[in-house]
Order: sequence, then structure tokens, then C-alpha cells
Amino acid sequence: ANADNNRIPNIVNGNMTIFDSLGTSHNLTVRFTKIAPNSWKWDTSIPSTSGVITPPTGGTISFNPDGSVLSVSPSPSVLAFTPAGGAAAQNVTIDFGVRFNGITQTSGSSIISALTQNGSASANLTNISIDQYGKIVGIFSNGNSRDLGQVMVATFRNINALVSVGDNLFTVAANTGDPFVGEPGETTGTTLQSGALEQSNVDLSDEFTKLIVSQRGFQANARVITTSDSLLQEITNLVR
Repeated sequence: ANADNNRIPNIVNGNMTIFDSLGTSHNLTVRFTKIAPNSWKWDTSIPSTSGVITPPTGGTISFNPDGSVLSVSPSPSVLAFTPAGGAAAQNVTIDFGVRFNGITQTSGSSIISALTQNGSASANLTNISIDQYGKIVGIFSNGNSRDLGQVMVATFRNINALVSVGDNLFTVAANTGDPFVGEPGETTGTTLQSGALEQSNVDLSDEFTKLIVSQRGFQANARVITTSDSLLQEITNLVR
């Protein structure tokens, strides 16, 4: 079915938010005007206080009889946006989709909206996290995240030759070999555990088991010494 019982012209407006290079948001209006059955003309506009969009005339979009997108002109649909306020000029690409993966023409009420867009407002760094592969991820106030860096891991041919300098720090010695630096989990086979103290990242049940075994071993050794002392005492009495 064609939109609005084939009434020509039929005008549908939709709004989407775009962002300039400074993170300022702007309201972009996309207007669709029906010019023939299954054929529409689209154009764009933006408030004069936001800047200038060219070309404002846009292009055309055609639909199949089932309501899916047949063709879009121009393709890709690229607009030149010159923002006001000192931001850099940039291109804005509108993706109308293909077939049913995008805009459709049906007999229902018309709603035009942008499902996704890759711009974002300016934001502050609110938190950081380090994953098991050492990647330092910055979390920003606008909900976005970005990799800021990565913690690397160094291994040596002879790790036992490292020299302790105190405070759990070690330095390279002559016979440790050259360091091999790699990414955690990839080339070194080592992963990181963030948010944990170094002395608290052990299995407590396993450590308590080892403690009990050590305690029982000490008690057994103490009994051996006591038994040996008793035997020696008996031998001494026999001599007397």
C-alpha cells in the first residue's frame, strides 16, 4: 500500500541530531515529499544559527511495491555541513538503508527517526577500567568508552636471576637475559586481574588446606623428636 492513500503531494518530516567537531549538537530536519507513486523527493534543512547544509535540495528515493527501498539518489547521500561557532567543516552521510533494512513505505502513520549515528557530544572522563588483557578503557560521561592504552608484560629467560630491590620490586641482572615484552593473554600467556590487592588474589580454601597440612606435618615431626628422645633415654638406662 502506498502512504496516505496515494495523496500527492504528501509531506513527511523527520528530525535527527548531528554533532560537529566540537561536540555541539545540531538538529537536522529531513523532509520527504511524495512526487509520484512509490517515488519521493527528500531535502534537508538546519537552523541558521547552527550553520549551513549543502546541498539543501537532497535527492530522490524510490520504493518497491512491497514498501522496501528500491533506490536512493544520490548514493551515498552526503551533505556538506559548515557549523557555526568555529567547528570544522565536515561531511554528514545519511544511510537510508536497502530493502527492508532501512526506511520503508507503508500505509501506517509516518515516523522518521535516526536509529543510529556515530557522533557524540563533548564529554568528560568519568572512570577507567583495566581488563584481563591489560587494556586501559576510559569511560566518558556521554556513555562512550575508548581504549586509552595497554599494560604490557615482560618476561625473561631466567626469571630466578632477577634481583629483589624491596617492596616487591625486581631489577634486571646480567644473567636474566633480554626482556621479552608482549601483550597479556596473547604472546605471554599471562593475564591481569584489576581491582585486587596482590596478596588477596589467592584461593583461600587452597591456602587454608596447605596451612593445615603444614601444621599436621609439624606436629608429626615433633612427635618423632619426642619418640627419639624417649628411645635415647631408655638406651641410657640400659647402659646404667
